[in-house]
Amino acid sequence: MPTPSSRALAFALCMASATAEPSACLAGHLLPTVLLVGGQKCGSTSLHVDLTRSLEHLVHVSPGKGFSGTGNKEVAYYNHDARYAKGRAWYTSLFPECPWPGHGRTVAIDSTPLAHMHGTSARVYETIPPRLRPQLRIILIVRNPIDRLWSYHGHFKNSEPVDDFVATVLTNTSRCASNQGIDPRSNGLFGALCVPESVRGGLYAGQLAEWVGAFSAEQVALVSFHGYVGLPHRVLSDLGKFIGLPLITYRVRMLAKRKQGRARRELKAWPREQGDVKKQKNPWREAVRLNARDNAPMSQSSRNALESFYAPHNAWLLRMLKLPKYVKLVSSPVAPASAFTLDSLLSVSK
Repeated sequence: MPTPSSRALAFALCMASATAEPSACLAGHLLPTVLLVGGQKCGSTSLHVDLTRSLEHLVHVSPGKGFSGTGNKEVAYYNHDARYAKGRAWYTSLFPECPWPGHGRTVAIDSTPLAHMHGTSARVYETIPPRLRPQLRIILIVRNPIDRLWSYHGHFKNSEPVDDFVATVLTNTSRCASNQGIDPRSNGLFGALCVPESVRGGLYAGQLAEWVGAFSAEQVALVSFHGYVGLPHRVLSDLGKFIGLPLITYRVRMLAKRKQGRARRELKAWPREQGDVKKQKNPWREAVRLNARDNAPMSQSSRNALESFYAPHNAWLLRMLKLPKYVKLVSSPVAPASAFTLDSLLSVSK
């Protein structure tokens, strides 16, 4: 086992040879430079598992140091004031130590849902040192916003009838927009903090604009949940190129068998492969179970109300993808991003 002095030497060599060893090292630990920012209830848990199991040298938060109830997926640093106040050194300490020189590039991922929270991109910008900002890769997965809100209700608000929940959040959103003097059909609605989280999570145009505005289009990848479910192997291949890490080919081929109903069988081997304590409880099985609970059916009238509300925001998103500012945006499984249609991106027919 490496001694403290040998670890210090490894860290010093890592910092001294930044060009030869491109792992993002700070204070002897890996600073996450891949952020899977959501969206919330858009398949980010599944995508996180697939990425960390299918890309070589992609590591998550150290075992036992993730945010309560999220396994090794989330840290809740940027979106949690008390944890953010602890500073960058504390955040970085939650992730594995820097690799020894010659080990090859290792990248850390933080999959805390941030996209639905206005202003978190500014915290990310301040946390990442300027020399490491070019390495940052941001992934946003989007889903039909009506299905996303329905899933949100089932996960967080399932004691309230779903139709009552929809009526309440739409009423609150309308009141918020009126109080703020904002057109509820405009892209500016995302910035209104009084908009319920359940609704704001489906305002993808505002989310994308914030992250591309804070960084650059080539550092952001837009993934269709619908496309990910249908073509997981293609999405993982695209994201592997985006992050710059090689695929573990046989695992990606296994994911391609989802259409034959074989998804998740290989998850049983997860803890041992990640170096956790033998026979440790699988941290992902519970997360997948909680994210797949059955929801009460939503009435057609509630769906119609949500469709009417989200239609202008979905249209905003499609128009944005055709603007010059977003030409270099990475997208999957459709590329370029401007080629997305409403159905291929959000599984919403025109």
